[in-house]
Amino acid sequence: MDAARSAAGIRALPDPLLCAIFALAGRPEGPSLTLVSKHWRRCFFACPGLWSSLTLRPLPPSSPDAAAWLAGKRVLLRRVGPSLQELSLLCAEEPEEGADLSGGEGRAAAAAAGAPPAGSAAPPSAAAFQLAALLDSLQPQLLPQLRSLAVDFTQLPAGAAATLRPLGQLQGLALHSRGPAAIPAEVVQTAAQSLRHLTSLELSSFSARLPALPQLARLSALVELVLTEGQSDEGDEEEVPASPELEAWQAPPMQPPAPASFPALKLCQLSSRPSLMQVAGQYLHALELAVTPGGEAELFVSGLRSSDGSALATLLAAALPPSAGTSLTQCCLNNCWLAAGQLQGAGALAPLRALSVQSCKSQQLEEALAELLRQAPRLTELRVIECLGASVPACVQQRGGLRSLFLSWNRRLRALPPGPYLADLRELSLFGTGFRALPPAITAAGALTALSLANTELALTSQDIELLASRLPQLRRLNLRGFGPDSIRTPASVLHTLRARMPQLQVL
Repeated sequence: MDAARSAAGIRALPDPLLCAIFALAGRPEGPSLTLVSKHWRRCFFACPGLWSSLTLRPLPPSSPDAAAWLAGKRVLLRRVGPSLQELSLLCAEEPEEGADLSGGEGRAAAAAAGAPPAGSAAPPSAAAFQLAALLDSLQPQLLPQLRSLAVDFTQLPAGAAATLRPLGQLQGLALHSRGPAAIPAEVVQTAAQSLRHLTSLELSSFSARLPALPQLARLSALVELVLTEGQSDEGDEEEVPASPELEAWQAPPMQPPAPASFPALKLCQLSSRPSLMQVAGQYLHALELAVTPGGEAELFVSGLRSSDGSALATLLAAALPPSAGTSLTQCCLNNCWLAAGQLQGAGALAPLRALSVQSCKSQQLEEALAELLRQAPRLTELRVIECLGASVPACVQQRGGLRSLFLSWNRRLRALPPGPYLADLRELSLFGTGFRALPPAITAAGALTALSLANTELALTSQDIELLASRLPQLRRLNLRGFGPDSIRTPASVLHTLRARMPQLQVL
């Protein structure tokens, strides 16, 4: 009697409570839970807490269980489709030796579908067949809540565009080509024409060129846009001419729509390496834009190559979204060919608070830097990394109001002249510079709280300790590290005196 009453009580549990229990148990318990009863099986596969997101990675074509896996996953998609909101289909990977390739719920679902038994030979072109079969399962009536789809592939099946066309409810789409095959142009065209509710779009092709992209400008609801062509690191970027001959040097370049074409855009990452792309007529390697909820924009530009008299101004106008209240507060120019003439009309720099110029080479670099500073009157943080010669440029020396100054990795820099730029500094980095002695002008930075002398040939002396203690009373952090455990050049006795004279100072 007690056993019967207990069984009846279990069967009487309401479905929401069962789903909550199943969600706590997790998917690995599925093969056991679904054997209890047909009711439990139905509840397990209908539990939103378990099936709101799903990631499928096909078994490698060499696996004897590939056919059974595929049949099982197609059944699984039909079962959990009403709850599914996010779906990721990944490339198959060759297994490690001794790995279990079968998968729990795949076996159970495959058996229920009458799939070929484990050990059946995989058909020719199995990887492409698997992905095509999974994409064929993405029917809107079976996936009413699907909002996000990500597909990692080596070759996208021919019918991919037809699969996407009816999925008009999608808000997120990511397509990643890992092999030599390109993303088909008709897929991009379908996304632009049919998926008008997209708020997030990511297209990446590591070996092939991306198709024409101007039609993406139709996606006016986009909040996030990521377009990546190639996979080289920044250090592998090709040396390219800084002249109009670029058009003949590379044709045709990737031509993404200007970020300003999307009124709701908050995050944009455009990258083409090692070759170049073209944005608003300007050649460059990468452009990244992030806009905070408060309307503050951060912009990263890498590899800008142009002799256009207003190149940077044109690029800024194309990058910044037109929404009212958006202002550029942080800007990083990396590996760009800069000249003063490029900055004509760059009024978008006026609200700038932080500017970083990294690895930029030009015979007119100092003039370009002076023009940048002139157009950014509110600047409080300046980074000039791996750009300078033996001394700090005059335009920087005369700049007041700076709170942070980073002059890192300028190996030839050995002079720190006096000037207004030191008066308000709270943070100064001479990391990786050529200084061999503490520059006397540093005593003018009386408000300094953080100083980095790391990775230099500088060794502090007893006289330096007296100078720091008397002239930099607000100093709280001093970095003397180099590379390696015993890389601090300052003698231990001098460090002991420093800690005694300035007990509030953290010495790294």
